[in-house]
Amino acid sequence: MAPPDRPKALAKIGREILRLRLFRGWSQAVLAHRAKLSQGTISRLERGVQRGLSIRRLEAVMEALRVGDVTFAPPPTVPQADLEIMLYGDHWQRAIQEADRRLGWPKAVVETDELLSETEPDALLGGWG
Repeated sequence: MAPPDRPKALAKIGREILRLRLFRGWSQAVLAHRAKLSQGTISRLERGVQRGLSIRRLEAVMEALRVGDVTFAPPPTVPQADLEIMLYGDHWQRAIQEADRRLGWPKAVVETDELLSETEPDALLGGWG
């Protein structure tokens, strides 16, 4: 049996735009107006059939939707074993850190249980504790 076809990148982008638009409670017309694009362009983009999508158009849509962060991740694979991580480190995290270093981006802030344990319990509850 052949594996199922993976959705194309444009279809994935369209799905995320549709999700954000619905989250905002906007119609396609509202998003089109805010992004200064046609409603037809928004419709085709959400369905993953917009041909010739420029980075500028995608940026306009993302700005209109107030996208907070964009994350690309490798396809799911067999997770690294604990021993592999101990010996070689986490390959994906190393790639992220190296890319950020090369681009001069600040180090990402990682929230961990250690950070939470250093926080006063009352601060977490807003004084309701």
